[in-house]
Amino acid sequence: MSEVTKEFQKDVEEIKRRLREGELTNLGAALAVVLLASLKGQWINVDEIVRVLKELGYNVKANSIRSALYKVRQEGLLKSKRLGRKTAYFIPVDDDETLGAILRRVTGEEVREKIVEELLEEIHGD
Repeated sequence: MSEVTKEFQKDVEEIKRRLREGELTNLGAALAVVLLASLKGQWINVDEIVRVLKELGYNVKANSIRSALYKVRQEGLLKSKRLGRKTAYFIPVDDDETLGAILRRVTGEEVREKIVEELLEEIHGD
């Protein structure tokens, strides 16, 4: 495992708990699985992600996960490479900024922050 701070380790433990208990969105759960694999230095493909999530009780489809991960990759938060016929994903765990952005995506905080910003803009705009 890469060198991680105690605070980040607490975040990882919280993500594992929320993943086990089904508290994450499908995208959040998929990113959590990629993050956990990346912390072990492993690349992971969509079929493996779906298998893990289905075993945890998530109702996911490979195409929706593939599409969501593609969008996150376009934002520069994920790396991808071809392994055989499949694309595998990896989160650069050495980059604190990327890790912070991924943690916000996993927990949904980024979505909540965006909603608050939009509401404030709407309220102030009137």
